[in-house]
Amino acid sequence: MLQREAGAQRGPVIGQGIGRVCVESGRDEHQLRPEALERTAEALEMAGDESAVVVAGTMWLIQRWHRSNCVHHPEELARLMSLARSDHH
Repeated sequence: MLQREAGAQRGPVIGQGIGRVCVESGRDEHQLRPEALERTAEALEMAGDESAVVVAGTMWLIQRWHRSNCVHHPEELARLMSLARSDHH
């Protein structure tokens, strides 16, 4: 078990992570869990939002590319679409 520095007011530090936070804050471990879960949920929500923006941006770029192909290469698109429709796999 790690000991706190000389002159520290609270008890020993229990390893690292949540135990250390509990000892240093003087709180029970169970009191910290809702706060930690809330922070984790917020981080995951932000990551989800960022992923959604990336997906939406990619879809928008593909749509622009498709529209450009429809304007600049209509014969090739017609040929590829007929080939795709005739493929029975």
